Amino acid sequence: MFTHSHTLSFSLSDRAMPSVAKFSLSFDKINDSGTFSEGDTIRGKVSLELLKATKVLSLRVKAQGDVNTKWTERDSDGDLVTRSRHCRLFKKKEFLISTKLKETVLSPGSHSFSFNLQIPFKTYLPSSFSGEHGSIRYQLEAKLCRRTKRARIFQQTFTFWSKLVPRSALFFPQTASTKAEITTYKGGCVEIEVRLERNTFAPGEIVNVVAKITNTSNHIVKAGYELTLLVVYSASSSSISTSQFKTLQTGSGRLVRPQSEQEEEWPICLSPETPLTLHNCELIKSQYNLQVALQVLVHDAAPKVNVPLFVIAPDSLTKEESAH
Repeated sequence: MFTHSHTLSFSLSDRAMPSVAKFSLSFDKINDSGTFSEGDTIRGKVSLELLKATKVLSLRVKAQGDVNTKWTERDSDGDLVTRSRHCRLFKKKEFLISTKLKETVLSPGSHSFSFNLQIPFKTYLPSSFSGEHGSIRYQLEAKLCRRTKRARIFQQTFTFWSKLVPRSALFFPQTASTKAEITTYKGGCVEIEVRLERNTFAPGEIVNVVAKITNTSNHIVKAGYELTLLVVYSASSSSISTSQFKTLQTGSGRLVRPQSEQEEEWPICLSPETPLTLHNCELIKSQYNLQVALQVLVHDAAPKVNVPLFVIAPDSLTKEESAH
C-alpha cells in the first residue's frame, strides 16, 4: 500500500544516442523509510523522450539482488591470494516492449511505460548491506535495445529490509549480571546488573541501558559501555572467512565509592542508517554486541556483561511487540 506519492526519479542523458533526449527510471516509495521487503511490489515507470522516430527491439526493466564478498590475504605459503564469491538472490524481469520479428517504431516525443515487479517471498533474502569486504545489493535496471545501436542500460539501487526476525530476538525485559571477588588488600566484591527493555531494536531507536553497580569492596569502581559490530565474510567455503570488527559507541559513568550502590542510565541512540542484523545470509553475517564493564581502580579485575543486540525492520518490531 502506498503511504504517499513521492517518486524517486533517475535520468540518463545519452550523447551517444542522438534520437534519445532522455532515458529515465522512476519508482514509488511505499513507506517513510523508502525501503522494500519480502513480497512488496515495486511500481514505477520507464520514460523515453525521443527527438525523432526510433526503432526499438525491446525495452525491459529488471529487479535483482546479489551478494558479493572479496578480500586479499596471505595463504599458508605466504603468497597473496584473493578470496571472492558471488550469489544471485533473485531476478525478476518485465518486458515493456518486446518484438521477435520486427522492431517497434516509436514516434518523436515523450513515452512512458509502467511496470510492477514483485519481490519474491523467500526466507533467505538478507537486508541491504555495504561493508569493507562485501555487499548485499538490490537494484532496478532498465535496458533499451535497438538493432543498430549498443544496448543502453541504466541501473539504480533500492534498499531492502528483511522482515525475518532472528530466532534469538527477544521482545520482553532483559537482565544480565556478573560479579567479581577482589583479591587485593581488604578484598570485597563488585557486582553489576544490566537491564534492557528488550534486545531487539529498529534503526533510529534509543536503546535505554540501566546498570546497577553494587560495590562491597574497599576500592573505587567505574562502569562503562561499548557497542560493537562484528561482520563475518565468507568465500568459497565456510572454512574461508574474514571478519571486520567496529566500535560504534562508547560511554562511561560516575565513580562508585567503596561500600555503596549506584545506578547508571545510558540512552544509546541508533542511527537511522544502522544496518539491519544479517542472520540469514550464507556469505555475510553480522552481530551487534553491547558490553557493560566495571573497572576497578588500582586493580586488574574487570567484570563484564555482554548482551547481543539485534537490529531489525521497524515493521517486524511492531508486529512482534503487539504479539506480546
